Amino acid sequence: MPIALVKHRQVSLLLLAALVLVGFFSMLTPEANAQDVPVHLRSIQDNDASHNCGHITINGLGFLSLPTTVYGPPGTTSLRYWPTAQCIFVRWESTGPITFTNSLARQTNVNIQGEGTITAIYAAPAVAPAVGGIVQSTNTLAILAPYLTLIGVVATASAAYVMKRRRKA
Repeated sequence: MPIALVKHRQVSLLLLAALVLVGFFSMLTPEANAQDVPVHLRSIQDNDASHNCGHITINGLGFLSLPTTVYGPPGTTSLRYWPTAQCIFVRWESTGPITFTNSLARQTNVNIQGEGTITAIYAAPAVAPAVGGIVQSTNTLAILAPYLTLIGVVATASAAYVMKRRRKA
């Protein structure tokens, strides 16, 4: 194989490797796009007893575990909080140039104009008070009692009839 052809292949492979690396590292640095702004997502219990319960979806895409940071262009987008069974949504709060269409709705639109934080506030569900009363055991065969009694009466009557007929015979 001629030396010029070998060098040409090596240069082509080096250029290809450089392009792959540039593409890979540009995906790792979302700040490279000057238009995208970082938005930090988190959730906090209303009495500050726990943090980051549940998930958040943006534009209906993916369940984002909390806390997390997303990058995107400024503008309006949909936002939804998915609480776990142990918590109930209360409201949205934000810092920075971020506003909500309805901060009391679990699913709302959010207008993001710059870097900030979106916080979903949740509460623990209220525990219902115990209802007083007497606890008694329940007989599961109670519903069958009338039928069992009827069967017993019929069996006794038929046995008496058969015995009476045998005595006469």
